[in-house]
Amino acid sequence: MSILRALHDKVILRKVESEEIISGGIIIPDNGKERANQYKVVDVGEGMYNPHLGGYYPMLLKIDDTVIVPKAVVVQVSVDGEEYFICREVDVLTVVVE
Repeated sequence: MSILRALHDKVILRKVESEEIISGGIIIPDNGKERANQYKVVDVGEGMYNPHLGGYYPMLLKIDDTVIVPKAVVVQVSVDGEEYFICREVDVLTVVVE
């Protein structure tokens, strides 16, 4: 069994099938679903290294956060028959708060 571990400012995601109406009562139009997708955060890296400070910028996302990310910025990978998506934290549009 393989395990994916996020590096630097990368985030590993798993696709979540979004409902037409999310818990806050917001209706997501069909054309919006095609451009932005809902994902569950599986793993986050340490953050981007800052050589001037000698440390990492902290990551804002946490495991199990639900996020919306444009399709164009994610890289799809298949590991042990499971589909995962990888992107940079800065590419995440928003966190869905329930």
